[in-house]
Parts: sequence; structure tokens; C-alpha cells
Amino acid sequence: MMLSFIIPALDRNHELDRCIAAIQAANPLAELYEIIVICPSQAVKNIQAAFPMVRVVVETKKSIYGAMNDGIRAAKGEFVYFLGQDDMVLSGFEKLIRELEDDV
Repeated sequence: MMLSFIIPALDRNHELDRCIAAIQAANPLAELYEIIVICPSQAVKNIQAAFPMVRVVVETKKSIYGAMNDGIRAAKGEFVYFLGQDDMVLSGFEKLIRELEDDV
């Protein structure tokens, strides 16, 4: 089972860097999650260069809700978790994922 973290972002900045680093630190088992960043086309190369392990999707509509829908369409996980680029994830997601697996 996989959890898809979906992060709508305008561009790479300090907040996005911290958000992605927090996800990686809180989830040591990379096979349990994926990170998807939804952004405008001009930001794709900048984000891909900084985070090669992150899937970057170009937004199709210029709204937060359009970006969320783009993320859902791109997600491979059984569950999705939306984050703002200024959000932080705390440790313990591995335990949450295991509990979700037990409930499914």
C-alpha cells in the first residue's frame, strides 16, 4: 500500500524544501509513499533539479482545486494526503500507513 503526498506549489522555495525534507525524514521507507508536486510549467525544471525523487506534474488549471485534482489523477497511492508547501509532516506516518493497511 502506498500513500501519495500531494503538494500544490507555485515554485521551489524554502518552504517547499522544508516540506519535502520533513516527509522524507518522517517516512524512512520510500516504498510506502510518493511525493507529487503540482506546479506551473515554468517551475518544473527548478523543482525536478532540486528533488529528483519527486514527481512533478504541470497544473492544468490555475487554481488550488485544479492542482489538487491534477494530483489525484497522478497519484498511484491508495490514499492521498494534501499538504500546502508551507506544511510540515511529523514522524509517525509509517505507523499510520501500517494501521491503514490493517484496516483495508
